[in-house]
Amino acid sequence: AGAGTGGYGSSAGRSSKGGKWKDTVKSLKAEAKSDTWKVVCVKATSHEIGPPKGKHVRAIVQGLTAGGSISNRWSPTGSIFYHMRKRLQEKSWIVVLKAITVFHHIFRDANENFTSYVARNGRGIFKVNVYG
Repeated sequence: AGAGTGGYGSSAGRSSKGGKWKDTVKSLKAEAKSDTWKVVCVKATSHEIGPPKGKHVRAIVQGLTAGGSISNRWSPTGSIFYHMRKRLQEKSWIVVLKAITVFHHIFRDANENFTSYVARNGRGIFKVNVYG
């Protein structure tokens, strides 16, 4: 598939500068508010093409061991769940795919209670219908 056909290597597959700019603004605002978990979640699911950086995924998995109630958005666990769920609702396929990848790492490596909670209460969290 060549340039202009929408295939691999075409401009349709590249991340947009607007998306990168939005990520930068979100990260800066979160840093100003000292919202560490939002910063890490945004960086792990950036608009850059490529897999999430391991250091961000590790920070998220480690953050889940810090505990707190998943229903409390201000606890580490609740904040990570809230921000990762928001990233799943983005319009950029790159961000959504990275969020799914991060959730895969969470389910594989993190707290079993978190995984159980998502299984019981996360109805429709992975429903991807914005591309239809």
